[in-house]
Amino acid sequence: MRPMTRVGLRRNGSVPPALRPGRKRKSRIRQQAWIPRNDAHVGDPRADPSLPEQGGTSVVRELIFFDLHLGQGTEDFNAAFKEVQAEMASIGVVLGRKWGYLTGTVRTVVYEREFESLAAYEEDDALFHNSKDFMRLWRAMESTLRGMRVEVWQN
Repeated sequence: MRPMTRVGLRRNGSVPPALRPGRKRKSRIRQQAWIPRNDAHVGDPRADPSLPEQGGTSVVRELIFFDLHLGQGTEDFNAAFKEVQAEMASIGVVLGRKWGYLTGTVRTVVYEREFESLAAYEEDDALFHNSKDFMRLWRAMESTLRGMRVEVWQN
């Protein structure tokens, strides 16, 4: 069995140079210069060239969160959602991306649509709500859900 040593001491009892009094401990992490990135989640947002203030274009993103029932409710939603997407394409509403769940305690599907400006979003929203056949399909799809919420984001 090895003899116990005090924390910070070497086995022979000596103090390592980095822990001796009066010495500064050197960081093992190299200092790196800050590099602005274009990612929305990394870097300083003031250095993002895609922002309207810096000559970029504005983007509006709509996120629709569908909370699904388990089992047959999920299958009913998927069938209704396919009909809704086909009708969206026929009336000229912007189609988006459907994001499915991988883990979690609630079964949620997110539908993401992107627009080049707020005016384009409002124009699309008017098309969305003016078609009676489309709204009938949308409400039938909503009846298969536990809940739904809509978020609209703009950069």
